Amino acid sequence: MNNIILRDLGRDIERFWEDVRELYRGGISPEDIRHITTGCENAPSVDVYRADDHFTLVLELPGLGEKDFDIQVKSGMLSISGKFPVRDREGETLVRREAMEGEFCRSFELPEDVDSEHIEAGFKNGVLELKLPRSGKAPEKHVKVEVH
Repeated sequence: MNNIILRDLGRDIERFWEDVRELYRGGISPEDIRHITTGCENAPSVDVYRADDHFTLVLELPGLGEKDFDIQVKSGMLSISGKFPVRDREGETLVRREAMEGEFCRSFELPEDVDSEHIEAGFKNGVLELKLPRSGKAPEKHVKVEVH
């Protein structure tokens, strides 16, 4: 249990300093997508790209299928959640675990100009890619994003 807490703390600290470095370099603006820390045990890696007309989020979800995670937008927050399988091996004792297992989630505060009704999602080879178009004020309602 302590290893999980330390791992999560380490990830949160690294994300904090990553945001500080980006802010210092002028890479993050008030119009960008911001990661919101949640109480989840696991947080998959994500890359965020910005273009003039959209954002792209790329998440690594190894070993999962389309039905193993959920994507929702509600009140300007994009949330991705699901569950990584437990990988026990018969006749062997786990010595070190770096692979994620169990429930995971990531949440992001969206800028007001993201059109949440037209988010596109693709999933291939364990990589989830979300394209978030920028075209106006995000509606204040619940939207379920389907993966194609």
